[in-house]
Amino acid sequence: MLEKRPTIKVITRPKKITTPEYKKAWLLGFLVFEYLPGVMPKASIAEKRKVADEALLVCAGKRPRMTPELLAELIAVHSSCVHDQEALR
Repeated sequence: MLEKRPTIKVITRPKKITTPEYKKAWLLGFLVFEYLPGVMPKASIAEKRKVADEALLVCAGKRPRMTPELLAELIAVHSSCVHDQEALR
């Protein structure tokens, strides 16, 4: 006759969390603790957190991008400053 083996309790894994808050927290943690230490090795956690927050805003499309109009205005202002400095020499 076969010996009856004790049953093992199976611990199920929780369902994968897919809420936007969880995804944001995961990406923020990845940026601060995995990616930014290689890019900014001497930066403090606060500085890395600030850069990571900015990166998340850009990824989410909440940070305005440079449009051609803004770029033209920036070049115009910068070139006028350069011409003003040349006049002072």
